[in-house]
Amino acid sequence: MRNEWWGLVVAAVAVGSARADLYEFVFRGTIDSVGGAAPAPVGVGDDFEFRYRFDAGWSDSDGAPNVGKYLGAMYVSWVTIGSEAWHQTFPGDVFVLNDGFAGDSYTASTTGPISLAAVNMTNLGGAAFDGDMLPINLHLPDWGIRSFTFQWDVGPTSWSASGEIAGFESRLAPAPGALALAWGALVARRRRP
Repeated sequence: MRNEWWGLVVAAVAVGSARADLYEFVFRGTIDSVGGAAPAPVGVGDDFEFRYRFDAGWSDSDGAPNVGKYLGAMYVSWVTIGSEAWHQTFPGDVFVLNDGFAGDSYTASTTGPISLAAVNMTNLGGAAFDGDMLPINLHLPDWGIRSFTFQWDVGPTSWSASGEIAGFESRLAPAPGALALAWGALVARRRRP
């Protein structure tokens, strides 16, 4: 019986780790500007975190050798500003520009029915990227311009917040459904007589 339980856990972990091309980026910083028509539930000085998961094997939809358009590569995102938090499962896009007019640029954004979250980073020297591939890591000191923006748009209660990115992490992400599979295996095992 004990071996069956471990077998289920090992199978669930194996399924979850089979997709080594799924990554999670985490951007952190402090809000330095808040605006809009209504008082926002966040304020200047609040810490923010924008976290999203994406498929690093996603196809580039732009044929230019220095432009990468990865439409729909992001599949889930989270935003926390101060004590407020939002979660979205809407697809998001990543844009990579290598050696453009202003150097190298990285933009990632997700838009839901009433909100938008985005990071925009620029390396004015053009030394951050070697091509237009979807990066799996970003060396934060390479980016002289690095901003985060969040917009909430619900009629008269619209507001926005932005800040400079001060911290960054990249890590492998579990495959969608892998944790649910592991949990389901444990629950099924527990219910057995």
